[in-house]
Amino acid sequence: MQSISAETAASDRFFIEGPGPKAWIHNYLQPSRTHLDGTPRSAGEELPMIYLVDQEPNSAIRTHFHQVDQFQIVVGGSGAMGNTPLAPITVHYTTAYTGYGPLRAGPEGLQYLTIRNRWDPGHRYLPECKDELPAAGTVKQRQRTTKPRGIQSCQALHALDAPAVCHLIDEPESGANAWMLSLPPLSAAPSFTSDDSDRVIVVCAGNLHGSDANGLHSCHFVPAGETIEVEAGPDGADLLVLQFRTSR
Repeated sequence: MQSISAETAASDRFFIEGPGPKAWIHNYLQPSRTHLDGTPRSAGEELPMIYLVDQEPNSAIRTHFHQVDQFQIVVGGSGAMGNTPLAPITVHYTTAYTGYGPLRAGPEGLQYLTIRNRWDPGHRYLPECKDELPAAGTVKQRQRTTKPRGIQSCQALHALDAPAVCHLIDEPESGANAWMLSLPPLSAAPSFTSDDSDRVIVVCAGNLHGSDANGLHSCHFVPAGETIEVEAGPDGADLLVLQFRTSR
């Protein structure tokens, strides 16, 4: 399991401004665009990408698609995905080559994690890149946006008698899933194996017991086949568990 704290990601950040987004990018896991020999990477290489986007107030990212599946998790601010309002904690899931947007930030900005289990070269804007889309019927294009769940308070986590699960996205056919796992203080989550799917755990409230990489908005990439064992810290923990499709 690879664990990265929000503080570590914030120490490796940069600002982007151009025809697309205007935002600070905080790197959690961000492979270079080239191999060691200088050759460019190809979309779909088995390299996870995790970064936080701190989008400028009242800015917009045009409708676009990516070449791999991804989850986006709103952790702060407000905005809209098309006509769908966004606020914490919203989960947005898209499969590869599915267009979505525009993604608009509200007056206080919009902060969201972008999480992929494969490498992707970046935004492919529509309609300019329409010719890059696969022929109709060759891929299943779909997206899901959950209702904002809100941020769990420490009081709510302390009031729990036992771990609680809330399912957000469930796609039995593909294996893609997202669920919240709420843990009382100092309680252990049931251990589970990632089986044939990569998973990512995001701490949305509270903290986990252990290293410095277990605080708020820390991210934990769990490759397929690895057993996961986590324990809540003294404040409890509200964990978002993301599971990618089983197809490799």
